[in-house]
Amino acid sequence: MVLYYLRHSQTNKVWQYINLSKKKDNLLKLKLLSRPILRDVLPMAILIIKLDLNQLTVYNQLYAKYKDDLRVHQKQK
Repeated sequence: MVLYYLRHSQTNKVWQYINLSKKKDNLLKLKLLSRPILRDVLPMAILIIKLDLNQLTVYNQLYAKYKDDLRVHQKQK
């Protein structure tokens, strides 16, 4: 199995990005994602019913992006 990864890592040229001497404690940490809130769309909004159709569309797009990013984030853990 190790040979498989070595062969593919050499053909995909990823070794230039790998530093095996780096300690695990010094690796970058994933940032926690923040869920979009209504105030991202309308500063004074408390209830979703306060948003008009365009603002609701923007909020739904932000939420969909958040969900996509969250899926990627959970895969990387």
